[in-house]
Amino acid sequence: MAEDNKVQKIKRWKPMSKRPIGRPKTRWGDDVLEDIRSMNVRNWKKIEQDRDSWKKAVEQTRTLQVVALYKKYTASFHIFPGYHSQ
Repeated sequence: MAEDNKVQKIKRWKPMSKRPIGRPKTRWGDDVLEDIRSMNVRNWKKIEQDRDSWKKAVEQTRTLQVVALYKKYTASFHIFPGYHSQ
């Protein structure tokens, strides 16, 4: 092969800089996929193609999140013995 072959040049290329120290930054797409997994949406690629189905899935998830937050809030709220609200 010729020395000026682009594939061979790329194969032998060494980057001049180093990667930053620490954990890699989370990409937007990674956050979206994590949210989809937490929503337990199956076949999300198929659902996203239909706007009405996707909207319904998002609305259901928002409702579940609100209910979960309410339960978390009420579980952490302790009523003191002898206290009566008026």
